[in-house]
Amino acid sequence: MRFVFKAVNLLNNEIVTSHVEAPGREEAIAMLGKKNLRVVNITEESSSMGNSAILAFIKKVFKGGQSTAINIDTQSLLAFFEKLHRMVSAGLTVSDSISTINKRTKVVNELALTSSLLSDILSGVALSYALKKAIPNIDNNVYSIVLVGESSGNLGLALVDAVALLRRGVEFKKKLISSLTYPAFMMSMVVVVIFAFAFYLMPMIEDFVKDLGGDLPPLAKILSKFAKALTYVLPVVAVVGIIVVILIPIIRKSAIGRYKTDEIILNLQPFSSMVRLSIKTNLTNVMATLLSNGVNTSNALEIAKLSIANKVALKKFLSAKTDILNGDSVCMAFEKYGVLDGEACDFLAVGEKTGDLASSFKYIYGMYVDDLNATMKKVVASTTAVALTIVFSLVGLFAFSVVQVMVSATAAASSMGGGLD
Repeated sequence: MRFVFKAVNLLNNEIVTSHVEAPGREEAIAMLGKKNLRVVNITEESSSMGNSAILAFIKKVFKGGQSTAINIDTQSLLAFFEKLHRMVSAGLTVSDSISTINKRTKVVNELALTSSLLSDILSGVALSYALKKAIPNIDNNVYSIVLVGESSGNLGLALVDAVALLRRGVEFKKKLISSLTYPAFMMSMVVVVIFAFAFYLMPMIEDFVKDLGGDLPPLAKILSKFAKALTYVLPVVAVVGIIVVILIPIIRKSAIGRYKTDEIILNLQPFSSMVRLSIKTNLTNVMATLLSNGVNTSNALEIAKLSIANKVALKKFLSAKTDILNGDSVCMAFEKYGVLDGEACDFLAVGEKTGDLASSFKYIYGMYVDDLNATMKKVVASTTAVALTIVFSLVGLFAFSVVQVMVSATAAASSMGGGLD
């Protein structure tokens, strides 16, 4: 059998891509291990190319070869940064720290990341640049923090901030998912109840009543038609939703499309306040970190713009930045363009007077974190309340209509019995 593999040469930490002949996959890995090659990925080479293989081949041709981008989730990236921080804090150099992680890790994504980073760093590339090259979609906040840490010679402290930022992101995502799980479950139960009522319970009861010579009550007829209509509407809504999901990335490729969709996201209720607070939280955190590491205000503003992904919010920030560079105070410019709200700008004014903007941004960041958590709880609570109201309302109406049907059926049966007497 012939296998195509990607491995790390343990002698020089270089990535090797080639093929090997072996009786089986395990034997191939063992053979490569004897050659000091640690396998990252290995697949059996097929004699005939399927559609997916052909598409992959075409993509490689048009892209000029295999992409060097590494797909790594936030949780895995956090684990890597935690290890790197511990080792750098213990006195190891960045290259030695990454080399140690590379030799000990058993996680495929982490192995690929450390191999890529080590290769670039040993060739003289900075860690921040190597990270951006290996993970093009890395959180710009994390990238900015590492960049500033390297520039100021405080990489150890920067890694602390990067770890804290990634950990908050992971925890926020977990909270959001766990909070929305119950409302999502209840809404799915609504769909199940509607389908069960429309296609199982109501037809059975309707036939039963007709056999007795009766008729469905008005409420039962309305609910039956409503449920059946929804069974046709819901698939259409699902198809439209899928089309929208497919079209959005295409629309966002253009500058106008990106701006318009960002504008919708910024004003989409009930999530608008969460989105706005999230942008302000990221911005104040980055500004606090940059200024605390000795970066001057103008350079901090230049780097901080990378933390704003929303183009509408970025436009406001850039306008404020221009005014600040032209001599306006940070608090006045930020309040003028709505970058931060009035209360936060009051704290900035104090920071500008005392010459300690870093502490002001740090305090504002903490304030926004509290507001974001509180807002998330409110949004989740309101969403849950709406979901529960819909569920119990529909179940109550269906139950009441069933009771009406049973009363009608009983009356029809009694009438039939009286007619026979």
